[in-house]
Amino acid sequence: MQQVLLARKLLSRNLKIVVDYNGDVLASFSPKEYADYVNELVKQKAYITVQKKVKPRDEIEWMYQKLERLRNGKAFMIFVIDKKSKKLVGMLELIPYEFPFDHNCELSVSVRKEYRGLGLGTKMIKKAIKLAKKLGYENIYLYVSKKNKEAISLYKKLGFKEIAVLKKGRNHYGKYVDELLLKYD
Repeated sequence: MQQVLLARKLLSRNLKIVVDYNGDVLASFSPKEYADYVNELVKQKAYITVQKKVKPRDEIEWMYQKLERLRNGKAFMIFVIDKKSKKLVGMLELIPYEFPFDHNCELSVSVRKEYRGLGLGTKMIKKAIKLAKKLGYENIYLYVSKKNKEAISLYKKLGFKEIAVLKKGRNHYGKYVDELLLKYD
């Protein structure tokens, strides 16, 4: 057990968390690197929106959409980067809602499987909450599959409360699963 804790400590020292307001960090990764990140999550059948392998050219459109969102000044992304390999290991996006709901935003979080359990999700979400409040957001939401127990536990520990259950709200690899809507209190 002590060796596992030591390995986690050493690994976490090799990681850096970077906030991107204008797209500089986003643009520092190639479409292939984003495709590799997404495809790893797809292979694990993670609870993400994408459910089939993507190609780098698919990620160009995704990157363009994110850059447009960042340029409006009411959004940001948080990246976790392995300093040694320069590999993207985690990502959080603040998704702003539009008028008349523009006092609301949503967070979308993902972390590579081998980097989970290091507190990266916690660090990204805590930072995102502070930054969202500074940007004037009054309500911060998260959607999560009801089957994703680890994520639900994390979100609740960080102050999110369940406000709705969306029955069969998510299609997860051909099966409808319930989705929870959580709000930060």
